[in-house]
Amino acid sequence: MLLPCANGVNDEMIHEQTVEADCHVELYAMEVCYFILALLLHAIAINVICTLIFHGIRQVQWRTLCPHGIKFKTQLRENGQLVKGYDIDGRVDRIISAIRRFELMGKMQIGLGVTLLVVYFVTTIVVIVQ
Repeated sequence: MLLPCANGVNDEMIHEQTVEADCHVELYAMEVCYFILALLLHAIAINVICTLIFHGIRQVQWRTLCPHGIKFKTQLRENGQLVKGYDIDGRVDRIISAIRRFELMGKMQIGLGVTLLVVYFVTTIVVIVQ
């Protein structure tokens, strides 16, 4: 029966095994860090994309969501005149242009969200295929 250390300690083999184990530990630590960073990146990307699309749809479809219109409160002077803008027609024009801007921003948010979603899917598929 031979003892494992009968010929003496093999320092070269111990050194090689130690270096190999150290490399495996470093690679594992780097993979864990990469996984956590990828997880955070995906969570943030999906959150931003869904938020953009949701807010965009809400801004474009506000008439469907509020079929009875919106309430508009304004300030009046003691004599009943509007505080900002002296005639109702000028006030209506400003409200109409504000609503158009609001809906345009919604369309832009939807477009940006869908574009980012496509880019997200394409880059995810490219990374998975590699």
